[in-house]
Amino acid sequence: MKLFKKLLTGVLCCAVPALLFSQDFSNKGKEFWISYSYHVGMSGGGNPEMNLYITSDVNTNYSVEIYGVSTLKSGTITAGQVVSAIIPTSCFINNEGLFNGRTIRVVTDKNSVVYAYITRNAVSAPLYASQLQS
Repeated sequence: MKLFKKLLTGVLCCAVPALLFSQDFSNKGKEFWISYSYHVGMSGGGNPEMNLYITSDVNTNYSVEIYGVSTLKSGTITAGQVVSAIIPTSCFINNEGLFNGRTIRVVTDKNSVVYAYITRNAVSAPLYASQLQS
């Protein structure tokens, strides 16, 4: 029994670090979620504009959607090229100026990278797309 415990401990000590180092820490993925929350300037003076930038090192199909509502843009990304999509603020703010709880979903057939950027006059802010690990 002691030999079994020592053997099991040895196997776990070797296997766990191997699993940890096998993770990919890039921001590549096939499914991304981007929130659109309050940003400077939304309370007056015109709404900011969100732009998504999608790229891949291989040819792939993509789709940008307001989750559960509609597809905003879809198509094919050529390897090494960047595709942009403008996200209308009106998709997220109702007639009373309140947020409606929607989110943006980007799906690609093959690993891609997505960046989001919000601009308004002299103000800008990068956002980070959260990817789902598959």
